Amino acid sequence: MTSRLPFVDALDEVCRRIGFIAPRDLLLELASERAAAKDRVFDGVDPGVHDLLVDLRRRNVLVGVLSNCAVEEVRAWEGSPLAALVDATVWSCDEGVAKPSPEAYDLICRRLGVTSNDALFVGDGSFDELAGARRAGLQPVWASWFVGSWPANLSTARREEVFMVGVPEATQPSDVIAHASASAAREGR
Repeated sequence: MTSRLPFVDALDEVCRRIGFIAPRDLLLELASERAAAKDRVFDGVDPGVHDLLVDLRRRNVLVGVLSNCAVEEVRAWEGSPLAALVDATVWSCDEGVAKPSPEAYDLICRRLGVTSNDALFVGDGSFDELAGARRAGLQPVWASWFVGSWPANLSTARREEVFMVGVPEATQPSDVIAHASASAAREGR
C-alpha cells in the first residue's frame, strides 16, 4: 500500500517466499482480473455519495480523498464521476505514507489548504483510520452505510471496533452534512 510495486510482482514475491514458483502468465492473468475488478468500482458510484459530493461542492466545502491503496486500485479514478467533485487526493501507493499515520492526514489537509482542526474525516473504519484521524486532530465520522452489504460477522466486528473508538456515525451519505454543520458550530464557524 505504500509503494508502486505492481500487483503481479507482489504476488510473485509472495509465491516465492512460500516456495512456489507460479507461471508468469498465470500471475499476469490474476493481476489483469484484479485490475479490471478495481476499475469496475468506479463504474457504480453510490448515488447517495455522488449527491453528497455535489451538495458539498454547492456549499463550497473542500473535499479530499485519503486512501490506502495499491496502484491498480485507483488507476480508473480520473475517469470516474467522483474525480471532478474532489479537490485533492492522497494515494498511499504514490505518497509512501498510509493511514493511520498522522503524516497521511497532515498531507491531505495540506493539499486542501486546511488545518486538521477544520477537517472532518469520514471513513468506513478500515486501517484504524478513525482513531488515527482523531489522533491527528481531525473530527472523525464513521460512514456505516457500507457495512449493511457486508457479511454479518464482518459488520458486527466493525461495529464493535468503531464503538470502542467512540465516533459519531453517518448511516447514510446525507448524514455527513449534519456532522459537518455540527462540527462547524462547535468551532464557531
